[in-house]
This record gives sequence, structure tokens and C-alpha cells, in this order.
Amino acid sequence: MPKELNTPSQSKAARKRESENKAASTAKKAKLLKNLDITKLGGIVHGRVVSKSNMKNWKKNNQEGKLFSFVIEDSSGSIQVVTSGDRCDALHEEITVGDCYRLNAFTLHESNPLYNKTKHPLEIHITKLSQVKKIQGKNLPRSKINNITIAEIMNTELNTLIDIIGIVYEVGHPQNLSCRDGVMRIKQNIRLVDNTLRVVNLGVWNNAQNFAGTEGKCVAITNLLVREYAGKKVLTTTDSTILKSEPNDPDLKTLEAWFTRDGQYQEFQELAIAKPSQATTSSVPDETNHP
Repeated sequence: MPKELNTPSQSKAARKRESENKAASTAKKAKLLKNLDITKLGGIVHGRVVSKSNMKNWKKNNQEGKLFSFVIEDSSGSIQVVTSGDRCDALHEEITVGDCYRLNAFTLHESNPLYNKTKHPLEIHITKLSQVKKIQGKNLPRSKINNITIAEIMNTELNTLIDIIGIVYEVGHPQNLSCRDGVMRIKQNIRLVDNTLRVVNLGVWNNAQNFAGTEGKCVAITNLLVREYAGKKVLTTTDSTILKSEPNDPDLKTLEAWFTRDGQYQEFQELAIAKPSQATTSSVPDETNHP
């Protein structure tokens, strides 16, 4: 049978289909979180979940519902994702900290700094059309950890938010404390060390379970507040603090290997602030060291 030749009109149609397929393929590429645009609707993002909130119930103007949020990160930054309505229960069960997901058909809203755990000006809202699918493979989203060493905390101004990585040296027992607003909260004292041979005390509020059994492990923590207590620089968690899950981050692996090889045999120095009144201050019991 003779071979059918393509006519000019058929070739034009083929080129059009190829162009459309290429455009569709490009449209399916994930956008970096930093490039999200509130003037656009929908799209695709890939992100690794670094934190997930508890389920919250709300009531307003004779209406009620439930919602929760989680934070995803890629190499360009992080963003908060808000889920509400009928899909809350299923997604809250499905979303796992440390895993990577593909999100699409979402809407973008300006973030509220009072409730947002990230520095992104926008937040993602899951819709009824959104697909939240776990993704696997070699080229998964990975966050860039910008941190300072424990020794550098000495030169950091008080009430500054910082990111650090460190080895969990000691985990104190959780305490129930009555705060100034009359609410009972759980606090746990953690001691972190690193290869600068310094140790810092970290006060963890309401997330004590995150550090159970982590002694000797390397952790990455963002948005910690630098404070002073009993003549020492200390750290405390905030509402925006995130304990990151990046087991394959080279900096974390390097620090953990150092601790296994050398660090566990070293002596570590507190971040003591030299003051004329230090002798008087040091006589006050340090509750960050003694739960």
C-alpha cells in the first residue's frame, strides 16, 4: 500500500498539536514558592511539609467549622497552607511532616502575620478542586537552612529571631507552668551543643513531644527568640518556631558525624554574659537548667 503523504494542512495541524502539548507540559511544571502571584488562580507547587498544626474549631456569626494549617518548603522559601471544611479530617490524617506533596487548584490570600508561621506574604488555601498528592523520587523539594552557630548567639541582640542547627545534648522533663494570662502551659528545657563547643538552653513551649528520644541527634530549628536569663543568653520557642525535618541535609549530617566522632567527648561552655553584677545574678537558680 502506498505511504500516505502529509498535506500542508495536516502538517500545520500536527505542529499546532505539538505546540499545545508543549504548552500543557510547561503548565504542569511546579512553580517555586517565592514566585507565587496573588493575581493568578491555581497552578502547581511542590513542597516538603515541615510542620502541621492541630485541628482547630471556630465559631463566627452563627457559623462554625474546623481548620488546620501546615507549612511547606522548597529551595526558594516556605509558605503556610490552610485547609478548612469537609476535607479537614482526611487531609489532617494524610499530611505527614517530612514528606513531600504536590498541590494544585488552590487559591492565594494575603497572610496574616498574627497567624502565619512563615515570612511569605501569601498563604495557600486548599479548595474543593485541589489535589494533595504525596510525591517520591530523587529530585524532591529541599529547603535551604540559613542558620547561625551557637557561639554566634553571643553577638546576637536580644529579642532577635534566629535559625540554628545543633545536637540535642539533654532533654528535661516537661513542666506544667501557670503563665501570666492564667493559662497552664507545658514547658520543656532542652540543651543544644555544636562544634563551637558552646551550649545553649532552649525553652520549648507546648511541643515537648517533639524532642522525646532525640538525645545525640542533630536538629534544625527556625524562628527561635534570643533572650537573657540569669546572666546567660538563652533561646525560647515562639508561635512561629518550626522544628525542621531534613534528615539528608549535609550540614546536619556533618554536625551529627562530628558529635559521634569527637563531640561527645568534649566540654561545652555556657553563653555567659560578662557583667559587673554577674556574681549576684549567678546566685539565682536557673530554671532553664533545672526543670
